[in-house]
Amino acid sequence: MPSTAVRLEGLAFGTIIAIAIAGYAYLLYQVPDALPPETTNEPSNRNFNFRSLLGWIIDPIRIAWPHIHIPFLPFTYLFSFLYTILYPAVAILQVLLYAVTSPILLLYAASSVIYPFYVFFGIAALVGLAVGSGCAGIAHLIWALDEAKG
Repeated sequence: MPSTAVRLEGLAFGTIIAIAIAGYAYLLYQVPDALPPETTNEPSNRNFNFRSLLGWIIDPIRIAWPHIHIPFLPFTYLFSFLYTILYPAVAILQVLLYAVTSPILLLYAASSVIYPFYVFFGIAALVGLAVGSGCAGIAHLIWALDEAKG
């Protein structure tokens, strides 16, 4: 059951991230409307503010963003070709990795099954130590009182 909760939590987190990215992209590609005529008569030095500076920074990125993948196309074809050529080695490595990690996964599964027993016996040992120490303390107290009587 914990794995389902983790998957749902990851799905929710991924959905939130996807919505945030979509919102950011929507806001990034919004073209502002023309300024009203009453604000265009102001001197140009008064219109220079953070928003216009941000426009100078963001506009080249906005123009180049749809085409940013083009310089990397040769690399994608190269890696695809290499993966096709090296696929037998990749398959062998996958089998070896599976063979190495299978015992570890089995040990993890077995330890997660018997984990409640570890907890139970650990708490039982601690309670036994506490009760035994308390009984020993009471026995020493009785012994000390018996010696004091004489």
